[in-house]
Amino acid sequence: MMRDVMAAIVNPRIRTVSIVASIQSSKTLAPELSLAYIIANMPGPALWLDTTDVNAKNESESRLQPLFENCKPVKNLFPFDKNKKRNAAIFFRNGMPLWILGANNKRNLQSRSIRWLFGDETWLWAPGRMAEAEARVSAFGRLGKCVFFSQAGTAGDDTDIKFRSSDCRKWSFECPHCGKVQAFKWENLHWDPAAKDADSGKWNFHRVRESTVLTCEECGHVFPDSPGTRARLNASPRRLVRYAGKTAVSYYFSNLSCKDKLAQLRSGQAEPWGLPKDVPVNYLKQLQSEYRSLTAAGKPIWLQYPRRPNHYFDCETMQVCAAYMVKLFEKKEIEPSDRKG
Repeated sequence: MMRDVMAAIVNPRIRTVSIVASIQSSKTLAPELSLAYIIANMPGPALWLDTTDVNAKNESESRLQPLFENCKPVKNLFPFDKNKKRNAAIFFRNGMPLWILGANNKRNLQSRSIRWLFGDETWLWAPGRMAEAEARVSAFGRLGKCVFFSQAGTAGDDTDIKFRSSDCRKWSFECPHCGKVQAFKWENLHWDPAAKDADSGKWNFHRVRESTVLTCEECGHVFPDSPGTRARLNASPRRLVRYAGKTAVSYYFSNLSCKDKLAQLRSGQAEPWGLPKDVPVNYLKQLQSEYRSLTAAGKPIWLQYPRRPNHYFDCETMQVCAAYMVKLFEKKEIEPSDRKG
């Protein structure tokens, strides 16, 4: 899915990309990497909008600037004058200006003609602010591009309207038995009803994990949950599109697959995973900062332990996402029962 998102961002025929996804699902990573590519290969005035100026400063210091420093083609374009490389603005030597500002400061949207607009967490923006931001790209005509990425807000808000006005793509798979292309849906996941105690209402999570299967919505074929099954279903990726032929595209995806894959790697159920011998203790502690649980409706969810930082856990999750993007996990995997040793 990330590969598809990044391709859409730099596709000249697509004017708007809208991403609605859960937290810690790498929905910001794809635009960040795309921005680095744009700076080096498709330069033009760019505006990165976070919710507030403070959040924009944090984004610049903790994510964008380190990314640019470690991307040689971008680093080679840094200005010689240090005053032209600040948290809020960078003026690259190829003539491309990049502003990193807060959307809820209305002054940041004035007096700028933008080719590339990136909007983060738009569900927190003031009503009407997305439309004001979009107006900044009008001077570039068909070359102007808007990229919005956010958690879901409320039905009918600006983020929801923008998402539903495009083609609403969902990560999907083709059933190898009947050929039906379908999205991964919670209603097609099933597990042993006895996993929930009828008297206490408590869940036996071990039984849920052991019994969960995915069923094809067309032919009813049952796919057991295993690394091999996931690899096969993702080997020939598909996407369901609600409306074809639009110049605006949108994506919806969850972070469960990346975090579940990380859990499999760490438990030895998939490819080898390891850490260097001198890894800091704090790093190891943060890898234990989240746990997998179920909502009241019985849907899987990853939760953070109270007062436990999870930054390094996020970093590991993003590496799994990157591995998916370069197709490291698409080869046929050995089923757990077939493994030796």
